Amino acid sequence: FKHEIGLRSGYPFGLSYKYFSTDESAMEFILSYRQRGLQLTALFETYKPIDFSYSDNFYYYTGMGAHLGYTTKSKENMFDNYIVKYYPYDNKFRPVLGMDAIFGIEYRLYSVPLNFSLDVKPYFEIFGQPFFDLSLWDVSLTIKYKFN
Repeated sequence: FKHEIGLRSGYPFGLSYKYFSTDESAMEFILSYRQRGLQLTALFETYKPIDFSYSDNFYYYTGMGAHLGYTTKSKENMFDNYIVKYYPYDNKFRPVLGMDAIFGIEYRLYSVPLNFSLDVKPYFEIFGQPFFDLSLWDVSLTIKYKFN
């Protein structure tokens, strides 16, 4: 199968589309919802099988990419007093731009066209609200349907 589409849980949650150019490399696009806004993430990923004696359906993957989008709510963090004072939750459009990485494990079913993956997608934003933002624990479980 060359294509996968799925639902990504966690925060942010969203939709995932993946295109495999080879058995070991893929391009993934994630449309996610976070802080009352949308972000589009593009990731280049590489896959390697995990050799378990009881199953050959496990793979690990790593990748990197970028995201672009917007939020309409300031992020709550340790500078809450500063943000509430100078950037109240006023539904203003705030563009975001950042870099992403991804590390995960995937289980592929061969009897039905489904995949399950658990990953961590740390990111940092170099533009947005606040100006610099770092998240190391964007953890997600994704269920994907495979098709040609």
